[in-house]
Amino acid sequence: MATPLSRASCAIALLAVAALLAACTGREGAARNLFEQTWTCPADRIEARREEGLTLADLRPPEHETPPAEIAADAARLALWRERRQEALASRRRFDERYHVYEVSGCGHRARYACAFQMSERGPWHGQCVLPP
Repeated sequence: MATPLSRASCAIALLAVAALLAACTGREGAARNLFEQTWTCPADRIEARREEGLTLADLRPPEHETPPAEIAADAARLALWRERRQEALASRRRFDERYHVYEVSGCGHRARYACAFQMSERGPWHGQCVLPP
């Protein structure tokens, strides 16, 4: 049986969660805000949709970096360079996969943004977008 104190605690907890959610800007909201600022387009004229299953990692062009000549000439150093390069690319891919892709349009313009949740000096988690390559 719930007591008045436990009901009050639940109410306070729900208010705190609601306040946090209100402070957060989602990925789509961040895409809309960036578009609005970029094109000076009123919010009611902006349409945004997520490109399901597409992430920033999918939009990056493949990297074809070659090792320096002195490393390429030494089999052991080349193997180590390749191993480290693969680790770096895998780490970048994991980072990029947090960014969902949104197509946003309005006021005669169209843009594509990759957006993720970030923590910043502004406080709680909020959406942040970048222009994909």
